[in-house]
Formats: sequence, C-alpha cells, structure tokens
Amino acid sequence: CTSSAPVSDLEMAGKNVSSPEEEISYKFARNLAAGTMCGCVVVMTFNPLDCLRIRWQVERTHNSASLLDFSQKIVKKEGFWGGLWRPGLYANGAAASISVGTRMGIYPF
Repeated sequence: CTSSAPVSDLEMAGKNVSSPEEEISYKFARNLAAGTMCGCVVVMTFNPLDCLRIRWQVERTHNSASLLDFSQKIVKKEGFWGGLWRPGLYANGAAASISVGTRMGIYPF
C-alpha cells in the first residue's frame, strides 16, 4: 500500500507533527547530534596520528631513522595510550565536536 502524500522525518519516527517549527527544531537537533558524534569519532580515530605528527615536528634532534622508528620509541617508552592517544584528546575532541556539530547542525538551514 503506497501513499502519495509526503511523509516528514517526525512522522516516520512515530512523532506527531504539530507545526513546521517543531519539525525544523527536530531536524536541527538531529543534525547537531550527528555532527557532534562525527567530530568525536574522527578525533578518537586520528588523534594518535595528529599527536605523532606534532611530536615529530617539535623534536629537536631526529635520532630515529624514520617516523615509524620514532613512533615505536614513544610507544616503548610511554605506551600507546599515554604517549600517542591521550595527549590532547579531550581538548581536540571538544573543539572538533563543537565545530563539526555546529556546522552540520546549521548546514541545511
């Protein structure tokens, strides 16, 4: 059974749509939440590479033959979590979540 009437996102989610403003606020909240989660996932995934890049750039002497050797020395000395993942994770995550969440939330409007 098909219907020719357009169905809104709220109606598909089982919510009663009382006004267009309510539907707009629902879409904004949904996009804002999706963007915030996207920012968190990106930062959680790529923070070790970002941290490694920054530590490689500020290292005064490169005793390591390659970036791979440099990263292995950090992991052996400080551990993967403490040496590459944790530094800057919270600040970078907060900044990216706010930035991406806001852009994704506002973009359709």
